Amino acid sequence: MARMKGSCMLYRVLAIIITFFIVSPVLTASDSAGQSSTDHEVIDAFNKHEIVEGEAVVITEDEKHQIMFVMGLALLAFLVLTAGMGVAMGVYGKNLFTGHIVMAGMSLTLAFAHSVVAVVWFWPY
Repeated sequence: MARMKGSCMLYRVLAIIITFFIVSPVLTASDSAGQSSTDHEVIDAFNKHEIVEGEAVVITEDEKHQIMFVMGLALLAFLVLTAGMGVAMGVYGKNLFTGHIVMAGMSLTLAFAHSVVAVVWFWPY
């Protein structure tokens, strides 16, 4: 019976602690609600400074298309080489497994980079 009483007391203490952690952020948020005007002033101070990009960072639309085209050509070449090595292994029995795996890894890496660059540069159309 004493053990039941102790575990019941433990559950009550845990319930109080959990309730404290749940309620305390709500109470602190309601206390700081009057400071929202100063918070906006602080954020506005950081947003006042305009970021000016240098000439090296600014890339024209044509240059972006050229970079994507070169990446696409390299990706196509890597895929053809990977497929060629796979055919040479499967059909002709050549020992090109390591080269085939390296080219497959390079193809996947370039494909991922190509897609990331496309999304970053051309997503909003």
